[in-house]
Amino acid sequence: MRFRVVLYGMALLALVGGVYTQHSLQRAPAAASGSPLEMNFSFFDLEGRLHRLNEWRGKVLIVNFWASWCPPCVAEMPGFVALQNELGAQGVQFVGLITGDSQDAAKAFLDQFPVNYPILNGEPGANEWSARLGNNTDVLPLSAVFDRDGKLIHMEYGLFKRDEVLKVIGPLLAGNSVPVGS
Repeated sequence: MRFRVVLYGMALLALVGGVYTQHSLQRAPAAASGSPLEMNFSFFDLEGRLHRLNEWRGKVLIVNFWASWCPPCVAEMPGFVALQNELGAQGVQFVGLITGDSQDAAKAFLDQFPVNYPILNGEPGANEWSARLGNNTDVLPLSAVFDRDGKLIHMEYGLFKRDEVLKVIGPLLAGNSVPVGS
């Protein structure tokens, strides 16, 4: 009997924790006011070249926070490669930001599974920027979509599927921009 009470108590705690996590993931990001995002963050690529995020202003930018040990991160990458091939000429730019992973592990992964978009080392600064975007739970993968003016349009927590990406960026390619929270 006592075992059942403890088991039910643990199940209730897990349920409450899951509801809280889901609620926190659905909150609008802090930077979702529609004002241009501070794009002054800079990160090194895997060859040691410094890149500022504002170098992609003028493009529909999808920044993907990822790690090689994260199964959903790895699962979404082939779709990003395909979309970069299909939509790059229309001004879509994917950028991968290594988060919570070593550069050596990411390089080893990318040697086996190359991508056609820039990969930047998110250390240091990626976690700070992710939190400023509204990721208070350090979820991976996380994708942030910005319009051509650098406004945050959408945050996707977890796997970002092709049809969802197209639904979000379609209006941006057509010239419409409606920031998150509007």
